[in-house]
Amino acid sequence: FECSHCDRVFSRKHDQERHTRIHTGKKPYQCHACHSCFARSDARRRHIDANLTCQ
Repeated sequence: FECSHCDRVFSRKHDQERHTRIHTGKKPYQCHACHSCFARSDARRRHIDANLTCQ
């Protein structure tokens, strides 16, 4: 699976889709407490774990 924005190639479609968010700026994962947005779900999880007030 090729990135349409650069020359990166991925073996899994999921990885290509996740990578594409770097170029598009899309951030579909939102913290429900403070409304910060993240491109990756694991980044949102780290945010929530690091900021106890966001739970």
